[in-house]
Amino acid sequence: MSDINESTTEVTDDGWEARELRQGRMCNTPYSAEFCSDIATQERQEPIKRVPTNTPWFSEPHSEKSRDQAEENIAYWSNDDSSSTAYLSYLDPWSTFHWRDDLWNDDDWPIEQLVHYQDLELTKEEAEGVLTERIIATFSSLLVPCPNTTKYVLGKLVLQNKNLTDISLLRYHHYLQYLDLSHNRLTNLTPLEGVQHLKSLDVSHNQLTTVLRFKAPWYLTYVNYSHNCVQVIDDLTNFWALVHLDMSHNQITRISGLQNLKYLLYLDISHNCIKRFENLSYLPIKNLILSYNYISDFEEGLGVGMKTMKDLTFINFNNNLLSSLALFQGVFSLRLLLLAENCVSEFLDLEYLKSMIFLEGLDLSGNSITACTNYKDVVLQAVPSIQLLDKACVGLVEKRGGIWAFGSGLLEFWAAEPQLLGL
Repeated sequence: MSDINESTTEVTDDGWEARELRQGRMCNTPYSAEFCSDIATQERQEPIKRVPTNTPWFSEPHSEKSRDQAEENIAYWSNDDSSSTAYLSYLDPWSTFHWRDDLWNDDDWPIEQLVHYQDLELTKEEAEGVLTERIIATFSSLLVPCPNTTKYVLGKLVLQNKNLTDISLLRYHHYLQYLDLSHNRLTNLTPLEGVQHLKSLDVSHNQLTTVLRFKAPWYLTYVNYSHNCVQVIDDLTNFWALVHLDMSHNQITRISGLQNLKYLLYLDISHNCIKRFENLSYLPIKNLILSYNYISDFEEGLGVGMKTMKDLTFINFNNNLLSSLALFQGVFSLRLLLLAENCVSEFLDLEYLKSMIFLEGLDLSGNSITACTNYKDVVLQAVPSIQLLDKACVGLVEKRGGIWAFGSGLLEFWAAEPQLLGL
């Protein structure tokens, strides 16, 4: 975090105040004052930023405020203890924003960028994909408490679609918590070894061939690695805190490296080249998405396989090559099982689903079994708890007389989560 301890003011005829912040660049490290001074020197050559005299730069305009009131609310970060204390007291409620569920939505966060990307004239190295400090400053937001001091730092950085190839400078921004590097041209993430407070990372739509090749942040829980060029999942044991992992749309040929992720609840490895279901035994995964692969085989035996995954509630196995349902035998917790466009043909396979007493939704559309006589009756006899079969409501008129008679919420889930269901 840099300090703002000097400003110059120019009042124009139209009642606007031009304020040049000489050390006004917010940074992600509490020790970057020298850099901020250099940036301020460069920016003094740019046109002075104009703001209304009654409007603090970080808030929405309030025309009824007096000039004195507005001046009191201007966020001057200073080495002087008194001014810093007053500033932090004013901003203290903002610290709660880092607990929000929608981490990437800045619409109602009370912070305003000092410089906008469209106003920057890119240097040659920036145009070639090199990340610079002024671009980092432009896209930083989300004030969070610094863990080592009483100050605040900017904990969120969104750099999507910036044509980046070199992110070396990120190694110095230790306090970033939410980082979006999607839609760039990155081939490695080594600089992230210095970002040890990272919680959420989005590197989708890049050119990465390896998975998380950097020192594991202690609390990294969310990773989106989709739409890259990964063929093998590295051993992710050191990334023990992972809860959400998206590896979809890669070139992965085998499930590996995930065996020790004891907190993993969501796994998406759809749209890959996987042929065998394996190496996920005993994981606490609740939502498992394996659609659009080539899976026709699975590991069998005591203590291995899907039957050991006691928390599974949703599986998307659409568009694979599965001919037997034995894989799902003993998965008691399932509520929704999607198996559209596979190779299931025998009624006898439905015996493997009889133990699923909580199963409420089953999709076997696109399998040859659906063409058999009395298909629907046989399925309902094998799994009487089903409410939705092949994306259609089952026997509502006969059973309860209306779609809203069911209180499980499955119908609402089906409508609200089309991306999970493959619709």
